[in-house]
Amino acid sequence: MTPQRDNFANTVLARSPSPKDDSEARSSAAPDHAAGSSSSAIAPSSQGIASATLLLSVLHHVREFDPEMPAQTLAALLEIASSSEPITQQQLRKKLNLASSSIARISARLGEWRSEDGKPGLGFVISMADPTDRRVRRLGLTEKGAIFMEQIASTVAAGSSANSSNPRSAK
Repeated sequence: MTPQRDNFANTVLARSPSPKDDSEARSSAAPDHAAGSSSSAIAPSSQGIASATLLLSVLHHVREFDPEMPAQTLAALLEIASSSEPITQQQLRKKLNLASSSIARISARLGEWRSEDGKPGLGFVISMADPTDRRVRRLGLTEKGAIFMEQIASTVAAGSSANSSNPRSAK
């Protein structure tokens, strides 16, 4: 065990009350913060604040279309949009390190019909058979998906230009 991990384990064990003698375990407990750490918050840089603000504005835009969109679904949409040609479900699965069943569910949610509940999907992605192997499904953006991604890109560009024109955001 590394010294940090060993210290962590000792801290956890010291904080866990023994069923035999609860008062002894409390008296030997380690302090609330590890040695060398500070109990005060660290102020983020102005660039960090600007990046967080930009990401939040993108998330708010996404939430207008789907208030409960999971991060995996958004990541899949971004991967599909960033590909120059329709991407296979297998390629998407490998890029996102997800199970095939998750990719199928995400594809349905981004497509026309959500398979889990039969409700309409977002219509951002179309699933089509690969011309060389009909067993393989390729995912590409629909016109609605392309417009949505252009809106996201505009949000990012507006946030980036505002950050570069703000003297406080420069290092």
